[in-house]
Amino acid sequence: MWICSTLGFFSVVESDRRNGEFLVRARCTEDLVILKTAAGLGNEILILPGTDYAARIVVTREQLGKVFQVLEKSIDYSNFKDRIRSTPHQADKHHTYGDVWLTLFRYQQERSSD
Repeated sequence: MWICSTLGFFSVVESDRRNGEFLVRARCTEDLVILKTAAGLGNEILILPGTDYAARIVVTREQLGKVFQVLEKSIDYSNFKDRIRSTPHQADKHHTYGDVWLTLFRYQQERSSD
């Protein structure tokens, strides 16, 4: 699952090495620091150079619930792209999120006959 939020960009997947645990992964360490702080997690940030998501934390299902609660509480806007532009630690992602938005909009347009 990809999550674009005012706290950062994250990928959440089930761990293939630890039964019942999940990986919350990020492209930059700062996003995980912000998320961990907001969720009150003490999990170690693992840095794995050369992987597609170099920064990650391993969380339990209960901790993942805390992550989702924090993400839900961070939604205090009616226009995501405008909020990202005005969020200091996320503003550098504005152009990238715009590219994702445009790609998915084009996909929607192509499928408009469905």
